[in-house]
Amino acid sequence: MVLARSNDSAIEAFSPGARIRFLYADVSETTRRLARSHGYPADASRLLGMALAGSALVGLEIDPRDLFVASADCEGSAGGWHVECDGIGHLRGCLHSSSFPPPPDPVDNDTSAPPPALQPSIVPENDARTADGKKRKRPTPRRDPEIDALCGASATAKATWMGPDGDIRSQVSLGMKPGTPDALFVHLLSMGLPSRLQLVATVYDGEPDRVRALAMQALPGGSRDELIRLESRFDDGTVADALSFDATLPVMREILGLEDIFTGPTQTLAMGCSCSEEKIVASYASRPRAWLEAAVRSGRPETFRCHLCGKVWEIPPERLVPLLQPNLPKRPGGGLRS
Repeated sequence: MVLARSNDSAIEAFSPGARIRFLYADVSETTRRLARSHGYPADASRLLGMALAGSALVGLEIDPRDLFVASADCEGSAGGWHVECDGIGHLRGCLHSSSFPPPPDPVDNDTSAPPPALQPSIVPENDARTADGKKRKRPTPRRDPEIDALCGASATAKATWMGPDGDIRSQVSLGMKPGTPDALFVHLLSMGLPSRLQLVATVYDGEPDRVRALAMQALPGGSRDELIRLESRFDDGTVADALSFDATLPVMREILGLEDIFTGPTQTLAMGCSCSEEKIVASYASRPRAWLEAAVRSGRPETFRCHLCGKVWEIPPERLVPLLQPNLPKRPGGGLRS
């Protein structure tokens, strides 16, 4: 197990008076570690961080021994993204592409300004109209041009909940417009309830700085006027600004105007990957015998890079010798899945 210590965390909160549930995650350190390991530029790191933050919110909903996997194939230059989160907060992920366009001229790029807010929402049809029956007008969401360019206008995504033995508990596939992580995770977190999601990833000195997510779910029995008021805090960028700077509980109480918010237990998040030398050796069992014999004769270690955490392994040639012995199964148990 490759596991890095981290100050990242996820937490669930409630406002009894407003009948609102909140989910919050901070994956800043995990994103920095993975971005360095993969060698991603700033905007690609931000995209990975947003996907990790969304998966951390879903991770609050699954059992400790389960695994949540989300992936998307998109039209943009990133090609897509893949993230995983288990029920105890271990995160890993990658983008499908390893080649990205050069960053913009730093003279014309104000890195001190927070990114525009990403604000998709899902609202049931009966809540999409005002009390007098008129269709409720929604402000045009502010988009993040760099993330939109990486993801493209559309994507196909799949999300899977897996049990400890690899059995699929639940799976959903869908098309998304745009192809950004928020479009998938707001759908997964809505559960048929009026919901909002804010993903924020800022950059400082070329590296991810603050990577956070906040989801809001309106529970049955709440006030529609209160919901509209809270939605406006997402629409006007108030929530995005708070996540970009100081997202402490007192600050969130103040900007949301909900003094009765209380939180549950905090779940620690950290970069964690199940790749190991044993599993990598097992994966070589599918190689042709001639290839294995040549690798052993060369005397040089085989280099293997985990595509999810970016760690580079060197496999000594003597570890491949048992794979050449007769009467062994062609594909020993193992693999690189958590």
